Amino acid sequence: MSNVMVESELQERILAELARQPRSIVQLTYELGQPPWVVFRAVHNLNRLGAVVYAPGRGQWCLVSLRAISGALS
Repeated sequence: MSNVMVESELQERILAELARQPRSIVQLTYELGQPPWVVFRAVHNLNRLGAVVYAPGRGQWCLVSLRAISGALS
């Protein structure tokens, strides 16, 4: 695996991935090449900011809205 990304950079990449389609933590870990605990922490913090939400029926994380993510990252 590559070096651990700075959290803000990782959050931006997670949001870009989720803008294309919902993803699980496992999928994000694989696609971003980061350790699972780093991806989980970044997704958890995005969830606390209201930018992403967990869809339990699908087992995936989804964007709340594009407007929500612009406010969460500013």
